[in-house]
Amino acid sequence: MAAVHRKHHHYSDEEGDPHSPRVFGIWKVLFGNYFMYRKEANNPATIRKYTPD
Repeated sequence: MAAVHRKHHHYSDEEGDPHSPRVFGIWKVLFGNYFMYRKEANNPATIRKYTPD
């Protein structure tokens, strides 16, 4: 989803990045990225802020 991708680039490897290996650890992101991405994609605040268009 575009909103999650935009949020990722907004915070790039800082607190707030929905799937940063630097924040969460490489193994958690490698094996849990699908679930992390899906959780953020279901966050209404993320959708409103990052996909107003």
